[in-house]
Amino acid sequence: MKKFFIFIFLITAIFAANNTKNISIKRKNFFPEPWMLLNIAIYEYDKEKMRKILEKYTGKLPHRDEINSLYILQKYDESKENSFKYLDIYKDDFLLYKQYLDIIHENSSNLKLYSNYIDRGGNLKYFENKIDYIREVSQKKYILFNFSLTNFKSYKRDELKNVKDRYQTIEFGYKQFTNRGFIKIMSGLNKGIKNYFSFSLQYLNRCTDKIESSLNLNIGKKADESIYTLLAGKKNSLEIFLTYKFDNKKYIEAQIEKTFYKDQENVNIGDKNQIQFTFINKIRVSYPDFSFKSYLKKSNYNKKDITNLIQHISNYENPQFLPDTNSEVGVGFFFGYDHKYRYTRYWKPFVDITISYNTLTKSGYSADLGIGGPLFRKDNISFSFSYSSEFSGINRAFLKSSIYYIYFF
Repeated sequence: MKKFFIFIFLITAIFAANNTKNISIKRKNFFPEPWMLLNIAIYEYDKEKMRKILEKYTGKLPHRDEINSLYILQKYDESKENSFKYLDIYKDDFLLYKQYLDIIHENSSNLKLYSNYIDRGGNLKYFENKIDYIREVSQKKYILFNFSLTNFKSYKRDELKNVKDRYQTIEFGYKQFTNRGFIKIMSGLNKGIKNYFSFSLQYLNRCTDKIESSLNLNIGKKADESIYTLLAGKKNSLEIFLTYKFDNKKYIEAQIEKTFYKDQENVNIGDKNQIQFTFINKIRVSYPDFSFKSYLKKSNYNKKDITNLIQHISNYENPQFLPDTNSEVGVGFFFGYDHKYRYTRYWKPFVDITISYNTLTKSGYSADLGIGGPLFRKDNISFSFSYSSEFSGINRAFLKSSIYYIYFF
């Protein structure tokens, strides 16, 4: 019996030794697939390994990993072209589509064309046309050119007079993306009743994955608080935005604004202190990306005496050129706004509906409806119609129809 157990033990030991040897041989003969090596290189942020793998296996790797590697290697043009090429093949790949949008947002020249028809309660009707050109000069550095032309077609003659038919703005600027945001500087000349200089500085910083801050400084900005400030005024403002993201679907934004209003002869006509809180809750991330919003806004206006320039365009003795101090609360619902402003692959509608209550004008509402999608390739066009009434302490209706076109190159 003792010999039998010894025999069994020896057989088991020999089998285990042979099995271990086979496993060792298999491990020695194991060669990782290229996609495995690329994943390891991305994880380790090893650019040299990524470069060698891409040189040898481009077109045979998982498409999103390939594009991600090209982007890490700062081959922005190649990552942009490849992602657009793969979108024709993998049309339902939402993550690839998002990857392409992220790439062209910070690494693409583009041309934007706007055309708006605006009716401010029958008191003033005008066409507003604008060209924005953004040209990449080096990686993440851009030069900017903006031109806008406003043609005032008709106005209520018992309220307005001496209205100039055409207003023009021309601006040049520079924009540079950083690791966590961007800085943008614009400077230009405005031709209204008087000619005046404009300047703007915008700085955005993603402080953490959850917190984002933005600082906007504007000098000589167009003021559309009323038809009088639009025609004969301008404003200097400082705005601070702070956004906190609870997760990918919920965030809250705080805005603090200080504004000084002047006429176009640079005479002070008033100022404003404003604070606003906005909460957004996205029900869906992909289309239809249903989202709910709510906001609370407090605006304190301090008006000065009417100036000669504003009186020059008004038939009233003392027109309401700035709103009175007011508070406003509102709730709304929207979806599909990527189809209005960004590159999308399909034609789909977008909607934004808001109802509000203001301490001056009581109940109010606004609606923005439209449809947008690609016209050729690497572009997007949208058509929209919006209407609002009793908003922001202004007791007038506002109607706007718009065409917006963007082309990436």
